[in-house]
Amino acid sequence: SVATCFFIDTATNIYEYISTIRNMLRNNGVWINLGPVQWHRNAQLQPSTNELRDIIELAGFRVLHWEVSEKLVAYRHPDDVDSSR
Repeated sequence: SVATCFFIDTATNIYEYISTIRNMLRNNGVWINLGPVQWHRNAQLQPSTNELRDIIELAGFRVLHWEVSEKLVAYRHPDDVDSSR
């Protein structure tokens, strides 16, 4: 199993992160992710949550539970939450 917390939105290239996680897992392994999808400024891609789910499924993951909150979280710095979003 792999657990990621407040992690995937730090990716410069989300495809690399997902591929690395996939390669770390044994057959029928489980990836549990928790945290916001507030892409870092250096991210090459900033997919929406729906696009992210598609990317994850196309990488071979079966999504058992997917929950998205619309609430923005200032977890890096209070200025990270842009009220205009």
